[in-house]
Order: sequence, then structure tokens, then C-alpha cells
Amino acid sequence: MCLAFVCAQVINLNYEDAKRCGAESRAKGDLEEAFRCYTHCIEVSRTDNESDRLAAAYRNRAIVALDMGRYQYVVDDCTEALNLQPGHPTSLYRRALGRRKLGDLMGAVIDLEEAHKLMPNSVNIKTALETSRRVLQSNSQHDVRAPKCLYTAYFRFQ
Repeated sequence: MCLAFVCAQVINLNYEDAKRCGAESRAKGDLEEAFRCYTHCIEVSRTDNESDRLAAAYRNRAIVALDMGRYQYVVDDCTEALNLQPGHPTSLYRRALGRRKLGDLMGAVIDLEEAHKLMPNSVNIKTALETSRRVLQSNSQHDVRAPKCLYTAYFRFQ
């Protein structure tokens, strides 16, 4: 357990210490502890009314949630971050990863398209976009229940 978080039980831990605790815990593979630390960052940022820090804390907790397989948390946290900082490419990218894991391929592609416009040189975003498009197109050809008009309209304008 991160010493900084233990101290948070006794004193009021500040944002930077909680953020450091989250990063250290994630690096050590203690994802539950990292998740708790970033949750503390969110709480501190809400209290301090720091929207940039709050958005960053949501993004940080989202990447830990992704590592943990908590994909709905990823989507929800990145959506919160995007409400605070619309169009943030990292938030879009991470939300797309969560959406893809939840089976929302169309949502993932839409987020990745936007992220790619903002960061066209990102190999991670480009690779995720190409993969998601390929899977989406493949699913539209094999799933008789899929609304083909949506897939056709989407790919026609690409």
C-alpha cells in the first residue's frame, strides 16, 4: 500500500501526492491502490474546483480501470473528462478503448476519428482506428441483425 494513501486516512492528502501515489501503485501493479489514489485526486479536485486537474484525474483513473477490465468505468470517467475538456485526444482515445471492449464499435470509431484529427501522428490512435474500422466493417457484413444502412452510410463518407 502506498504510504501517501495511508496518510490520507489521517491527514488531508493533496492532489500531487495522491497522483504520485496512483502512478507508483500502477507501476508496481497494485491497481486497486492506484484506483483509490486517483479517486482521491477526483475528490480533492472537485473540492478545490480545479477542472483541469479533475479532468486529468478522471483520465488517470480511466487508464487504471482499463488495466483492471472495468470498461464501463473507463467510458464514464473519460466522458466526465471530456465534459470538462471537450475534444481532449487522450480522453477520446481511452474512451474508445473502453467502448470497443464493451462492444460499442461505432462509438469507438467515432471517438478515434476525432482523436486522430487532433493527433494525426499518434501511432496508437491510428492503429486503434484502423483495427476498429476493420472489425466494425467485418461485423456489419456477418451480422444479419446489424443495421446495414448505418454501416454503409458511415463507410461511404470515409
